[in-house]
Amino acid sequence: MKKLLVIVVLVVIAGGIYWRQIEKNPKIVLDKTDWHPYAIKKMMDKVNPEGRITIEKELTGQAGFSSYIVSYLSENLKQYSLMHVPRGTKPEDGWPVIIVNHGYINPKEFSTIDSYKNTSAYYANKGFLVLKPDYRGHDKSEGTPTQLIARNEYTVDVLNLVEAVKSIPDANADFIFLYGHSLGGDVALQVAEVSQKIKGVSLWAPAVTYYPLSLTYFGKSHNANANYNVMEAEELTMKYGNQLSALDNINMIKTPIIIQHSVTDESVPFDWGKQLNDALVRNGKKSNLYSYAKDNHNIAGHWAEALNRDVEFFRGLISGLN
Repeated sequence: MKKLLVIVVLVVIAGGIYWRQIEKNPKIVLDKTDWHPYAIKKMMDKVNPEGRITIEKELTGQAGFSSYIVSYLSENLKQYSLMHVPRGTKPEDGWPVIIVNHGYINPKEFSTIDSYKNTSAYYANKGFLVLKPDYRGHDKSEGTPTQLIARNEYTVDVLNLVEAVKSIPDANADFIFLYGHSLGGDVALQVAEVSQKIKGVSLWAPAVTYYPLSLTYFGKSHNANANYNVMEAEELTMKYGNQLSALDNINMIKTPIIIQHSVTDESVPFDWGKQLNDALVRNGKKSNLYSYAKDNHNIAGHWAEALNRDVEFFRGLISGLN
């Protein structure tokens, strides 16, 4: 019995050391025995190339744009999105598109109309057609996300939206850009890895790091959106981690990226943004990190400055200056 107890203790200690090694050394390659259904490299299998946008309801717009609630299908689930269409003289090829990938909000509290309302309006007033998808299980969008792989399921939803952009008469499907905040930064990065249609990405305080820390950090530190067992997260990592992790698949990126992050972010560590930028540059990708001192997770103190930087970045890509 004592011998067995010693063996168990040694296994637990060795396991703890192994996971700390993974968190510190990104070069460790995790085992994979088969393909996970939501593996990043297999996601296009879940995308409908014939997807279409349907206008469900016209909303009271603002002076600079018209607003609608629209729907589309993702894995046969009806998904909803807010859409802003700029007013004024439309470019000959249509309005360039920005897809706003929101951060974590309790799905029951999320609002298609009100969540990330100001960010969406800012882009629309600058001449971009804006789509702000709910993600499955949010507001009235169908489906229930699986706790451990929710981000990958949300990515599939956004990928289906990207494919449906071409059905919008006023949109220029040749210029689709992504904004991603926090959890939405992980989603946006995965979308950029999978889709060849993304022309530029802005990531705000991206919740992107290596597995299993990306799954367990918020449960341990913030007790948010992490009702799953940590052991389950570690088991998932052992078998599929490098298939599901955006950071392990940045070699697939083919579009320029900017990262905007507060040095004093209280939710997503600034080191994560720096780590991501360093990894992108190290892999020969176009990426720039912009840091903000004494600000919060939403970059509220430099909000207009950061959004204006996005607009300049996206416009530069349209004109071929970046």
